[in-house]
This record gives sequence, C-alpha cells and structure tokens, in this order.
Amino acid sequence: MSTVVKEGTTKDFFERARSVARAADRGEPIAKSPKVITLEPESFQALMSANRLKVLREVRKTNGVTLARLSENLHRERAALSRDVKALELIGLLVTRLEKNPGHGLQKIVEPVAKKGEKLILQTEL
Repeated sequence: MSTVVKEGTTKDFFERARSVARAADRGEPIAKSPKVITLEPESFQALMSANRLKVLREVRKTNGVTLARLSENLHRERAALSRDVKALELIGLLVTRLEKNPGHGLQKIVEPVAKKGEKLILQTEL
C-alpha cells in the first residue's frame, strides 16, 4: 500500500469521499487504493520544508529510529527536530512511541507510516 500526500482543497477531499461512498451504495467492491492525505496548498508548502523532507527520508531509510539517533544522523538540534517530527506526525506521515531504554528511562522512537518498500508520493502543483 502506498501513501499519497497531495495539495487539494476540502472540496477535493469530500468529492473523493463521496465517489467512494456512491460506489459502496451501489454495492460495488471498494478497490484498494493508496492512503491519500490532502492538504490545502498553503499548508502543504508550510509543512513540507526541505528539513522535514530530510527527516521523512531518514526515518523511512532506517525504518524507525530513536529521536536521539535521528538528531545525530541529521546534525540537528533535538528541539528543532522534535517540532518537525510532531508536524509530520500530525499529518499522518510519521508515528512516535516511547520505549524503555534500560538504565536510562524512556526513549522516543520515530517510525514511518509508509514502511520501507512502500511508496510515498508527494504531489504538488508548481
């Protein structure tokens, strides 16, 4: 399964949802389709900065990584990185969880929603 992040309006989102609902009402099987995340153009541009794209690539490349290791790999401060991870988590591209780190408390694990080998498609109008 792939994940598609694209620019679009709320109207676009509801048109797609109505199309699927109409097919279900007619008794047609609902075809498997990629997970689609639709963002308003301004939100898309604000959320998908170069740094956030680097975060997304690194997390997908490692298929899950601690926040501390991600900070080391990307040579970024943890506070700034945490903000980017949270923004990507809010739109559904990353998930985080706490895991015990024996002798050191808890550590935050950052994982991609679209796993390695699955497609992640970012669509935008330029």
